[in-house]
Amino acid sequence: MSKQQLFNEVYEKHKDRIYRLCFIMVYDRSQIEDLYQEVLINIWKGIDNFQEKSKIETWIYRIVMNASINFNLKQKKHRETTEYVNELKETTYPEKNEIDVLMEKISLLKSADRAIVGLYLEGYPYKEIAEILGMTTSNVGVKINRIKAELKLLWNNKI
Repeated sequence: MSKQQLFNEVYEKHKDRIYRLCFIMVYDRSQIEDLYQEVLINIWKGIDNFQEKSKIETWIYRIVMNASINFNLKQKKHRETTEYVNELKETTYPEKNEIDVLMEKISLLKSADRAIVGLYLEGYPYKEIAEILGMTTSNVGVKINRIKAELKLLWNNKI
């Protein structure tokens, strides 16, 4: 299989999940498309080096996570969490649905926590999340419980 064919296969199978993870990982919503393109470029550049030591999905999502972190650092668009939370406390959501509000709350999480949430929302089991992010399965479970508690507080605008 040629590089182009392999890339096309990966793209067709994973493009929607990659986009959703980019959506969760980027700080500035206007930059989603740029991050998505950067991820696709990184997949293209690295596809020759994929050694099948792990699932291709694991390899792809590691690329998404690394690209997201680097992208956010380059953009320097992230506001301090406390400033953003204070702004959210003063905001009402008349035109936003609950999904929009939830996505805003998720964007307040640390980058690593957003990665976990993204994979969790995609339906990945704890074991695969652990493999993708390089942590233990039990640590993923603990983190997910803490993230849920933090999101609950954010939802209620208590922090």
